[in-house]
Amino acid sequence: MTLVEFSNSGLFLVFLIFSRVGSAFMFIPAIGETSVPSMVKIIFAVAVSLLIFSSMPNNILFPDSVVSIVVLLVGEISIGVMIGLVTKFIISAVHVFGLVMATQSGLASAMLFDPAQATQGSLFGNFFTILAIMLILSLDLHLVIISGLADTYKHLPIGGFTRHFESFSELIIRSASNAFITGVKMSLPFLVVSLMLFLGVGILAKLIPQLQVFSLIFPIQIIINVLVFIFILSSLSMWFVDYYQEQLSQIYGS
Repeated sequence: MTLVEFSNSGLFLVFLIFSRVGSAFMFIPAIGETSVPSMVKIIFAVAVSLLIFSSMPNNILFPDSVVSIVVLLVGEISIGVMIGLVTKFIISAVHVFGLVMATQSGLASAMLFDPAQATQGSLFGNFFTILAIMLILSLDLHLVIISGLADTYKHLPIGGFTRHFESFSELIIRSASNAFITGVKMSLPFLVVSLMLFLGVGILAKLIPQLQVFSLIFPIQIIINVLVFIFILSSLSMWFVDYYQEQLSQIYGS
């Protein structure tokens, strides 16, 4: 192989790696947020791609047709998008939790801009999303994602998208269902508290029909749910970290 051929194949390999890494970085939590400038994501993706390239053997043959190049690029971009989406599904549990809690606490109409989703989100969901991203960064879990992304080349080499499409589909479905179930589990204390509160108010309304319970229940509902949230915040944070680490091990270990 001549120096020119080696240079061409090396640049092509870097470009293929960047296609997978860059696509994944558009969705990965704490890195792919809409508040992070696109140029920062691109520079970070290029740096990670060069690091991965330095540890990979340069044995990728340069395709001899445009169709082969397009097929490889589409496959690598698809792999990156699926990895990023599956990783982002993990943090979707926080949004499910925030939505359920806002509904149970009577603050469903209190909406704020959610930087993670680039849409309006619930008050508690926004707060816990920011807290979750801070936990991910402070515990270096984003480095675990990057390391796992590099390890995907051991189990899923370049050009292997079509052979593993079914596995990716199952992984996406499983991650989405796990995120929903976890979000509901996180909101169980508030569901129980709200149920007990409404039962108590119903009994009180039967005992004292003259009492305007509906004018009293809303502030009490908000205060009780906020107090419960403050009381179990540390436990929720530890539970989320354990869930996040477990899901990462399942994703990058599969």
